[in-house]
Amino acid sequence: MRKGNKEYIQGYGGAQPEDAENTLKERGYEEFLGQLMHYRQYQDKEIYVYDNWYEEKLFWQVFVVSGETVKEFQVAKTETFDSVTNCTADDKYIYLQLHTNQALNDDNMVIIIVRIEIATGVQENYTVEAKDFGKIISRRGSWFDPRTERLIALTYGESRQEELQVYSFQTKEKKTIVLEKPVSWVLATEDGYLLVNANSGRIIFYSYDMDWNPAPEQDIEIPLVNMADIRRLKPLVGYQMDESVHLIDGIAYGCIEGEETLWYYAVDLEAQKVVALWEVRHPKGKLELFFHLLFHKETGCEPYPTLF
Repeated sequence: MRKGNKEYIQGYGGAQPEDAENTLKERGYEEFLGQLMHYRQYQDKEIYVYDNWYEEKLFWQVFVVSGETVKEFQVAKTETFDSVTNCTADDKYIYLQLHTNQALNDDNMVIIIVRIEIATGVQENYTVEAKDFGKIISRRGSWFDPRTERLIALTYGESRQEELQVYSFQTKEKKTIVLEKPVSWVLATEDGYLLVNANSGRIIFYSYDMDWNPAPEQDIEIPLVNMADIRRLKPLVGYQMDESVHLIDGIAYGCIEGEETLWYYAVDLEAQKVVALWEVRHPKGKLELFFHLLFHKETGCEPYPTLF
């Protein structure tokens, strides 16, 4: 995996530059820190999350590098093999999503959102038992909204019906939305949310307000490829498909993957049109897209700040 002259390797949280850890080593952190689980490269800072499960350390180490300044935080574990499933940030906070008690069984698993204030290191935990959600569709199928202090998850109901669960850490109440149409991703907008369904050569955005009331008059459907190309979009059964969508400055970026090709798209939501579309034909043999990164053209860094 390449971008410019950088070599990328696959990590737990996606892909990361092969030389990402050099920044810390140059600042004196040459001792073994464990496995680099997550790395975020924003224009004003880099974030590292290490897990030293090799030595059974009961904490994660989080580093924030900004210019010549390095800040280090420790986040406590309950079990050696607890995991950090996601890491995001804004200008003031880092948000880690943790899954704990996994060594017991899924019924005992706890989901914790740890909010770390970058300036002070103060941590605040938001905790909920995973069984309160039902079956979360994938480890990347849940999102924390810091604006409302809610956890949002795509789940399967008892009859395998897809549902959206919205849990409020403030009120301890959960709202269940039965999904009549397929949804693969959730986006935060300025005044609400968009549920994304990208398949069959088109992308659909279902609109909701901040209280998760549907606003169908604001739904958006944008064709991506013509009917002649849809034959190459036979759905994959692969587990590792990357269904993530990024919303930056009104442009949604994402992928649709089929058996014979992959389309990477950029669509303008206000104008409701495609502004860029790239087709990548698969080489011989099976190839699945595990992860993709979005970079700002001029800075070479991830767009910042972003929610989800």
